Amino acid sequence: PHGMRVEPTVMRMVADGFLGDPVHVVVRQFQSDYIEAANPLHWRQISEYSGFNTLVLGILAEVVGRWFGYATEVSAVDATFTHERPVGDSSRTRSVDRPDSVFVLARMQSGATAAFTLSGVVGAPSGNVIEGYGLRGSLRYLVDDDRLLQAAAPGWAEDEVQIPAGDEGGW
Repeated sequence: PHGMRVEPTVMRMVADGFLGDPVHVVVRQFQSDYIEAANPLHWRQISEYSGFNTLVLGILAEVVGRWFGYATEVSAVDATFTHERPVGDSSRTRSVDRPDSVFVLARMQSGATAAFTLSGVVGAPSGNVIEGYGLRGSLRYLVDDDRLLQAAAPGWAEDEVQIPAGDEGGW
């Protein structure tokens, strides 16, 4: 669901060379769902249900791959701060299988570098974004607001991309 409305426009702009040579991709997704140790275990924290996916890394990596190309080299660090959580509203607890935070550095097919920063333990989450930066232009997708912003050389003044209804993507 992330970015589906703007996806055809982003992909067209990238294919048409709006960014120029791509240099950086930045993804930030912060939430506070796991900050309280007393919060019940979420299905995303159980590998039986989520597999190796951590937080929403998988779906964001899919979006980035379609928009800016896929990673060819990846390095990651993760952290779990609460190791046991209540199961539902019972007194039972269960081990947390998936990390509370993950930080990924990658080299993309294009040669650009990428940084993914995802955390479920941010007390004042804000500014969830997917950004692509090139030598001629940049695109910033504001996930929470479903808005696409652009900036281009030489002035780099940022403005919103207006997407006609007929150009909107969807399921």
